[in-house]
Amino acid sequence: MSLPNQLDYSQSISELPECTNYEVTIVPSTGATNYLPGSIIKFDFQQRGFIDPSSIVVRYKYTLASAANAEMIACPAFTPFQRLETLIGSSVVESINQYNQVAGFLYMNTQFDVAMKYGQQSALGYFGAAAVPSLENLDGRVCLANEVGTFSFPLVGLLSSSSKLIPAFCMPQISVQLTMDQVAQMFTTTVVPTNFTISNIELAYNMLDFGRSVELAVLAMPKVYLKCWSYANSSATLATGISGSLSLVYNQKYASLKAAYLINTGLAATSLNKWGDSFDVTSSSGDYSIMIAGQTYPQRSLSALNNKSYILQELRRASGNINDKNNNLSVNIREFDAAGASATTYIQPGKFIIGIPLEKLHIPSDKCILSGVSTNNSNITVNINTATATAQASTINLILNYDAIIEVDTQTKDARVRQ
Repeated sequence: MSLPNQLDYSQSISELPECTNYEVTIVPSTGATNYLPGSIIKFDFQQRGFIDPSSIVVRYKYTLASAANAEMIACPAFTPFQRLETLIGSSVVESINQYNQVAGFLYMNTQFDVAMKYGQQSALGYFGAAAVPSLENLDGRVCLANEVGTFSFPLVGLLSSSSKLIPAFCMPQISVQLTMDQVAQMFTTTVVPTNFTISNIELAYNMLDFGRSVELAVLAMPKVYLKCWSYANSSATLATGISGSLSLVYNQKYASLKAAYLINTGLAATSLNKWGDSFDVTSSSGDYSIMIAGQTYPQRSLSALNNKSYILQELRRASGNINDKNNNLSVNIREFDAAGASATTYIQPGKFIIGIPLEKLHIPSDKCILSGVSTNNSNITVNINTATATAQASTINLILNYDAIIEVDTQTKDARVRQ
């Protein structure tokens, strides 16, 4: 007789082999004590044991040079970093441009709800004033004149998304590089500090040592495959005062796209939060869609005129299962209603984010590979229809969440990334 899982006591339970868990702390191999805007900070992982991808975190101390209080954009812990690059051996296998926007603005607002942000406000750097923060104080930060403090954040990207432990002992050197942004891009236009210095920066993670017998068992496997995902960020500009049907072409080639996001930022001269705002450029008069290989996604365009509230549900679908109680957003109604050239503040940025799910079937990341839409043979066209002329010049950021596979050759101790 077949029994349901709740009564099937014959199912085996996996036993973790004997192992030792080490917390590894890495200082930059670039060797400097202090890092200024424009600096590249590189971390080299140890080539031993297995890396726990869920444990990778960056922590640092910062010193602000400013004669007055200054308003930091988006999620302050991520804000200083304009680019993240991952290297395996000498090859760059991941490059996320505008990393502060992807991780701080998109990830923190589509993967974290307000409770999660509230609980981590000290580490992530939200608010910063002396008063007790409310749930509306979970974007940006007021930095005091010449403030000194610390931030920490979980690494977002290829390594941290691996569905299995990363066998560093049989791989080439794994490195992560963070490139610092310019000071003017970290703060609102209200007050621009003269400098922002990072010191005592470290990358920490858990490394598991299972002993030589487990390592030999892994080495006996000809190939090891690690299912991962990452983000790519590219942009196109949209002029002010134009209306009708607009098409923007992006040349991004990936074998499997999980989701696409549109973040419509204002130019630095006109938008208080610069890359940290996202506006409805149609001013609630039009719709959005993308086209890949002649197929439109979604089939019915997302209308800011007829069904604006549904755009939030589609954003949830792009970020995961729409019925998952843990799949929440951190976007309030005023932030979502940012349109045209709406006035925003550091604490209430525009968050009109378009999310378009592209997975053929939502399957747990460790159960299936390449479940999304391929763009290898086609460009991506973003289609915007607006009856109202655009109120300001905009940068339309297309952020793609794509599948990737790290393929490790255990015999040659080589690795490559397929994406």
